[in-house]
This record gives sequence, structure tokens and C-alpha cells, in this order.
Amino acid sequence: MIKPIILLLFIYTLPLPCIAQLDTISVENHYLREKCHGTGKPCEYEIDNRRVSQSEYEKEKASELGIFKCTPCWFISKEHSGEVIYEGEFNTDCCIGVYIERYRNGAVKVKGQYKTPKSGIPDYYAGDCRKDGQWTYYTIKGGVSKVEIYKDGKLIK
Repeated sequence: MIKPIILLLFIYTLPLPCIAQLDTISVENHYLREKCHGTGKPCEYEIDNRRVSQSEYEKEKASELGIFKCTPCWFISKEHSGEVIYEGEFNTDCCIGVYIERYRNGAVKVKGQYKTPKSGIPDYYAGDCRKDGQWTYYTIKGGVSKVEIYKDGKLIK
């Protein structure tokens, strides 16, 4: 009877990405603006400087909060034109592994690693969600411009 309990405890302590396939959540970034002019007056809603209805505004606002459905997932943030801005392994708004940022032409701009939480659930106070390991910065043509090494969020080299 003790062996199954020990096995379950062992599995529970593994980082979550090791035991589960990550879902992918993709979100487009838009410029949202809500202008309310005071009590009793109707509000105006804009998406990317285009006036929209309140329901369209609320729908877009809800979709942009998709990162909070990421528990964990491979998160892709895109411009409204479709270009990927950044992507990586996230748990809500905390990167928990690989992080890739891109130029508008799709070329990799930065590739690095964030600290992976020991419990699978990030804890900001325990030092998770911090750069950890090698970070490589690239030119727009693909050459390496610099390499940095981080440990627990601190630049060491």
C-alpha cells in the first residue's frame, strides 16, 4: 500500500510540462480604448482606433485575457495583422520555460529560458517567472548579436 502512495507523490512533484502535453492558446493584440464621458452619457468603444459596439469591444477584451486560461500552455501573442510577437511556455501570465520573441518579418529576435517551477505551479515569491539560463539575441538577419546567462533572474555573464 505504501508503494502506490510514494509513486503518486513522485509523479505529483514532477514539473507539469514533463507529464502533460501543452495546449496552445493564440491571442491577437489590439489597441482597446473605452471612453466614458461621465454619468448618464454613453461610452465610446474603439479597437485599433476604429469605433465599435460595446458587445464587440467586450468580446475582444475577453479574448485578450486568454492568457489567464493558460494553465499551462504554449502561448502565442500576435499582432492584429497576424505576425507572432512572442511565444513560449506559460502558466497564466508567467513564462515557465522556453521564450521566443520575433521580429515583424518572423525572424527570431530573442530566445531564452525562464525558470521552471518545481511544483508545476509558478510562485513569484519563490523566484519563478525569472530568466534562468542562456538568452541569445539575434539581428534581424539571423546573426547572433549577444548572449547573456541568467541565474534566478540575475545577469551573471
